[in-house]
Amino acid sequence: MQALPRVSSVEVFTLEVRVRGVFRIALGAETRVETLYVKVTLDDGSVGWGEGAPAPRITGEYPRAALEAARIASQHLPGIRLPEELSDALELLSRLLPRSPAARAALESALLDAYSRSIGAPLCALLGGCRSEPLRTSFTISLDEPEVMASKAAEAVEKGFRRLKLKLGGPPSLDIARVEAVRKAVGDDAEIMVDANQAWSLAAANKVIPRLESLGVMLVEQPLPAWDLRGLAELSRRSPIPIAVDESVMDMHDLAELVGLGFRGVVNVKVSRVGGPLRAARILQASVDMGLEAMVGCMLETSLGISHAVHAVSTVKPSFVDLDAPLLLERDPAACKVYDGVMVAPPRGPGVGCEPRLSV
Repeated sequence: MQALPRVSSVEVFTLEVRVRGVFRIALGAETRVETLYVKVTLDDGSVGWGEGAPAPRITGEYPRAALEAARIASQHLPGIRLPEELSDALELLSRLLPRSPAARAALESALLDAYSRSIGAPLCALLGGCRSEPLRTSFTISLDEPEVMASKAAEAVEKGFRRLKLKLGGPPSLDIARVEAVRKAVGDDAEIMVDANQAWSLAAANKVIPRLESLGVMLVEQPLPAWDLRGLAELSRRSPIPIAVDESVMDMHDLAELVGLGFRGVVNVKVSRVGGPLRAARILQASVDMGLEAMVGCMLETSLGISHAVHAVSTVKPSFVDLDAPLLLERDPAACKVYDGVMVAPPRGPGVGCEPRLSV
């Protein structure tokens, strides 16, 4: 009988990547980000890669803290046998990293990638199933003055994007002006979603949303603070536009509580925010099973993280796909072949299908 492969080494490091210009949302602005990378090597020579994008404004996880947490947790991984001890290893990571979702995501992603490469299977096969058709991603327009957002939206449409996500988060009148300017610039050539990143009160949302409906907005993402699950549930039942939650759902418990309060809408799941591709796949599937619509999104991360996200969403048919982060960077160090124009699909090959050529 062939011996089961064991983890022989784990390397953890960060990469600094620069954003094109300034990426601004209601919670703050970024010109560069540090993303966490993990490389897992098995004793049969298989190598797996994972990425986690810390988001201190959203999860409270800072890059340096994520790096240290991942390094400490990674010391428990060498010697584990795959797949026999994989579940135990993932459970251990959950216990060791309860407040470090990006660190957990990077380690989980690398472990799953290494094992799926070892058996010659795509990662999606481990997560419950693979799809053959690519997905069309939206393109995000950073929060800015109305005329600037309109110009950037028109450029995106010229490049072939037919669904835009506008970052909002100011006074209601200014947010309405932003959407009006973009709609005027793109006409009927693009669908429009908006993301307030927790910036509105319930009263502001009730004021803005009817005007957004008249402008043809198809989705309003995270309009209220993440903690206001009751308000989000109430708004989702009254709004003429579907409401999506993002920062409000960090795990299955949050999802169950939200549904218990009567939420009806869309759940945006991000691998780095929920702690790994397996967790993401389970939350996406549970959302659909509970009668909600699924959305897959991303943090500011490289195409390695996007590759894991595309595998994670393979078991459901998402209503919304927002996997454009590498397109917002000056340079993508991973250079995974995940894009074909505005379409995204897993890179071909075993595992996640991408092997970054990095010196570590």
